[in-house]
Amino acid sequence: MATSGLAEVALQEHVQLLLLLDSLQDLIYFKDKDSRFLRISRALATRFGLRDPSQAVGKSDFDFFPKEFAQRAYDCEQEIVRTGKPVVDLEEHAVWPDRSET
Repeated sequence: MATSGLAEVALQEHVQLLLLLDSLQDLIYFKDKDSRFLRISRALATRFGLRDPSQAVGKSDFDFFPKEFAQRAYDCEQEIVRTGKPVVDLEEHAVWPDRSET
C-alpha cells in the first residue's frame, strides 16, 4: 500500500474513534504516562460537567475527584506505567463532581 493509502486508512480510523467517543455512553479516556487526560468520551465529559471533551485535555483525576480517590487512581495508573501489567477486576467507588456516586 502506498504511503498516501496508509495515511487515508489512519485518517479513517481516527474519524471512527472520534465518532465512537462522541456517541457511546461509556466513560472512556486515554491518558499520558503522567496520568493526564489526552482524550475523553463525550459521556465522560458530561459526567465531569464539561461542555466539550477537549476541556479535559491536560487535566488529571485531581481536577475532578476528591483527593483520596484521585491519589488511588494515580498510584494504580503509575504502577501500570512502571510494570506494564494491567489491572484486572478492580472495583472502585467514585464520587463525581455533581456529588453522585458510582
